[in-house]
Amino acid sequence: MLDLLLLEMLILSVGFQDYVLSSFLMVFSAWLVFDIFIFFKENPFTLAKMKLFGWAMNLSAVLSMLWVLCSGELLTPVI
Repeated sequence: MLDLLLLEMLILSVGFQDYVLSSFLMVFSAWLVFDIFIFFKENPFTLAKMKLFGWAMNLSAVLSMLWVLCSGELLTPVI
């Protein structure tokens, strides 16, 4: 999953020059690495944390859709 995120980040930053979405993917990729290896390495998620992360992911999806709609960055590729 991490390799797909990094590939998508590369496509967005180089191919479309959309640095807002690519930086969001970079932050999310860093969160995945920290999540796996540092924060929750020993103990599993609680139900409350899973619900919180689910709401956060849905909010970030809505915000990214609004950004794509309002910015129009993905309509004209640079390459």
